Amino acid sequence: MKRKDGLLAQRIEDGLIIYDPVRDESYVLNETAALVWENAELREEEIAAILAERYDVGKDEALEDARAFIQELGEKGLLV
Repeated sequence: MKRKDGLLAQRIEDGLIIYDPVRDESYVLNETAALVWENAELREEEIAAILAERYDVGKDEALEDARAFIQELGEKGLLV
């Protein structure tokens, strides 16, 4: 997957705000979702490795979380 073109993103203290000017919608991502979105061009396993290292969780749990966030971000139209 990759980030949808044309989105505007701004880092905030504990995450990311994304604005879609075409839909006139804003999204607030927590830190974990922000990491997934920012690394969307990587394979799921690579994203999971980043999450596992950052949050000190097992690889299986990190992969499950990465897949869930990727699916959610795709459903919101933030990833294509």
